[in-house]
Amino acid sequence: MFKRTLFSSEKGYALAFAVGVMLIMMLLGTMFVTLIYNEMIQFSRHREISQAYYLAEAGVNHALWNLNNGISGSMASEASPISLGDGSYYTVFDSNSKLLTSIGKVAGVTKKITVHVKLQVLPASFERAVSGARFNSIPGGDISTPDDPWNPNYVGVFIHNASTDSATFDDVMVMNDGSNSLTINGYVVNDEAFGTEDYLGYAYSSSSGGVGPDSKRYDYPSNVYPNAHWKDGIVGDVELPEFDTSSYETKIALAENAGTGDVTWTGTTITYDPATHAQVLFSGDLTITNSTVQNSNPDGGAVEIVVFEKVTIDTSTIGPKVHIIAGGGSVNKESQLQNPLALEMTGQNKNIRTWLGDETQFYSNGKTLIHDYVCMSADSQTTIISRFRFDIESDINAAEDPTGYHINLEGIFFSKRRIDFKLETNGGNVRVNGCVVAGNSGATSPDGQINFGGINHRLDLVFSKSFISDEVGAAFNIVSGAVLDYSTWRE
Repeated sequence: MFKRTLFSSEKGYALAFAVGVMLIMMLLGTMFVTLIYNEMIQFSRHREISQAYYLAEAGVNHALWNLNNGISGSMASEASPISLGDGSYYTVFDSNSKLLTSIGKVAGVTKKITVHVKLQVLPASFERAVSGARFNSIPGGDISTPDDPWNPNYVGVFIHNASTDSATFDDVMVMNDGSNSLTINGYVVNDEAFGTEDYLGYAYSSSSGGVGPDSKRYDYPSNVYPNAHWKDGIVGDVELPEFDTSSYETKIALAENAGTGDVTWTGTTITYDPATHAQVLFSGDLTITNSTVQNSNPDGGAVEIVVFEKVTIDTSTIGPKVHIIAGGGSVNKESQLQNPLALEMTGQNKNIRTWLGDETQFYSNGKTLIHDYVCMSADSQTTIISRFRFDIESDINAAEDPTGYHINLEGIFFSKRRIDFKLETNGGNVRVNGCVVAGNSGATSPDGQINFGGINHRLDLVFSKSFISDEVGAAFNIVSGAVLDYSTWRE
């Protein structure tokens, strides 16, 4: 009797233990399933959050593309978004604050990215043939054949628009700002490339008051091209570019402290690979005579030559994507009354010239002087920036090449202080294709002068769209299109 009771009791304990273990396992299993489910929910939500952010980033990139192509940065709307994958996005761009907000949405999850956009601000002066704060006059004589301003015997300044971009058809060709009056005796015309027989001439100036003849700071041309429609106007600001020399000063200081001394290249070819010689430094003068300086891999970037003292280029070739910075012996010249010649280029005759290749760049921290027989290769473009004076001189006997150009440059030519054209009595024709811009304006500022006082032969100023490289854009506070200016906010 005793043994049977004990056995029954043990069976009861085993059953209870088994039931307890099963309950615990079921509880653990339920907890495990719940944990896995919650993790799956969290993973799915994390994925949706990430997708929503990716959609918002897609909206930012789409809006930047739109802004860079002249389209609005605000796209679609909350009620009617742009579908992409499993979700959608829309953007809102505030043109005043330059804030771009992009909202991405997927499976009920909404995420927002807000960025500050820096837009390209291209000064109007880079959209004109010639712009400056102060002119004295644009000289020009009578044309022996009145219907042919291309007559090589014409003496004076002939400014015209040769751009193939129809958007420039109504561009202002001459802009003047400042206290000096501008008398136009030369020709300011548009090309006939647009299929019209009539030329159009323009001249704009700022005015302190009124729009009548007495308040204008320029006079109508005395010899308007036949059948021309002369248009004029008043603008409050010619938008001369803000010029920042700090990046150049940093490089010039580096050349002074770490560069090689005086260097002369004569009758040789100097080749640099941007992969190994992206920047070359000289602490003294650099003289290039009858030589070629070339970039062995222009597609790999630019080669930059920084010279602390003077750069002289004589009857030589500067190849594509070679940039030269001439320091003129000082980093900061604003405090000096006299600024030495920092960059000088010259050729010898019509068969032995100095040639400038495509996308060459030159910066002069002092004065710049261009002599006869400095020319561009066909379809090439260059940029020459001078911190102070920029003189273009021709004094070669025109009989040597009466219909050719003794100086032929294409690109952007800028001087903060002044630009002087000097074509002596026996000088040849000079052609500058692109845009010529002088300095900053201001009531008491000496900057921004353009002088044609030495024109005794023919000067062609031809406007056509020119490239503005990233480095040049930085000098003028210009960015290449719409870019993100600083960090983003995420919500």
